[in-house]
Amino acid sequence: MFPQPFENLVNDLCRLPGIGRVQAQRLALFLFNREAVLNEELAENLIALKKIKLCANCFSLADDGLCSFCRNQNRDKTKLCLVETALDVITLEQTRGYSGLYFVLGNLIDPLAGFGPEKVRFRELKARLKDKKISEVILAFDQTLSADQTKLQLKEIIPSRIKITELAKGLPRGGDLDYIDQETLARAIEERKKI
Repeated sequence: MFPQPFENLVNDLCRLPGIGRVQAQRLALFLFNREAVLNEELAENLIALKKIKLCANCFSLADDGLCSFCRNQNRDKTKLCLVETALDVITLEQTRGYSGLYFVLGNLIDPLAGFGPEKVRFRELKARLKDKKISEVILAFDQTLSADQTKLQLKEIIPSRIKITELAKGLPRGGDLDYIDQETLARAIEERKKI
């Protein structure tokens, strides 16, 4: 119906989360109507994504061995905030309410989705927790059953010398961290409690 390059772009856009066929067609048409130089910049940025790595220390996004948080000497090295994805790191950083370090688990335990404990970075977390400077672990997960199952497993993994806290329950159950307004999220970080 449309030229093949247009259809190929629509099909690629449909693979993005939350993008249906009609929205993909609108985006493709928007890109078609833009100045060529802007699309060239977009293409270059997409290609440059291949250069991004996972931080060797926390598994957040990094442009070399360590991410900017792990390299930053001004971060509070006594606090380690556990999150599911790198997007959660971005969301928490935007609040400017947390100055510690992060650890990205990659997944939460969700047997229905095929994510057992072996799909979560528990082994890597155990190695990270050998750092004696860490005195508090903050659990910053969406309020879901998967998060509850993961928390139970984490209680078994985290050494007793480390205090375990979680974000305050002001976050809506079933809500995603990246959709929570920054003030609510900052308050949830400040009012975390021991579990």
